Amino acid sequence: MRAGRRIIEKLRSSRGVTLMEQMVAVALLVMVSSLLAAGIPVAISAYNKVVKTANAQVLLSTTITELRDELGMACEVYKCGENGSENPAQHIIFRKEGTGKIRISYDAASTGNQGIQYAYLDNDEKAMKILDGDVSVNPRLLVSDAAAANLHAAFDSISYDADAGTISVRGLMVYDKDAKAVLKEKVDLTIRMKVAKG
Repeated sequence: MRAGRRIIEKLRSSRGVTLMEQMVAVALLVMVSSLLAAGIPVAISAYNKVVKTANAQVLLSTTITELRDELGMACEVYKCGENGSENPAQHIIFRKEGTGKIRISYDAASTGNQGIQYAYLDNDEKAMKILDGDVSVNPRLLVSDAAAANLHAAFDSISYDADAGTISVRGLMVYDKDAKAVLKEKVDLTIRMKVAKG
């Protein structure tokens, strides 16, 4: 009870705090502030890395789903990495029932759109000009920029096995805007076509 009275008297006193008490309080405040200032950037960096990895996993999953949906419905494959392409195994031209020719490709050297592209082709196997208002939407990204969040999916090669009726996509990976791999391992994907024709 005596200690409580002393504290109350000290608080009611008009004497204030000594210079030494003030300096100790300021020193403690500086130490706590510097610990917080050092920890916040580390926490933000860790958070950003986790978010980037999660977005990359979603993008990879979406890309796999899109490739399975598109290539799984292929009924005829025309070319796979032919036609004098610089990256001979990085595109495939196929047809689905009721559609014209479609090309799925990845070109690391392309400007503008980065990522796996999807294009409807004319008879000369050139991308048709399809407009949405004044904007050409052909070729387009297999997975939209909005879903990608500064990331893009790519593959090393794509091949067609006429005997097995399968299309294989090798080395699927997600890269950031600086072309650094975001995930630890590349993914290989083999897709059985709806109707196998060579």
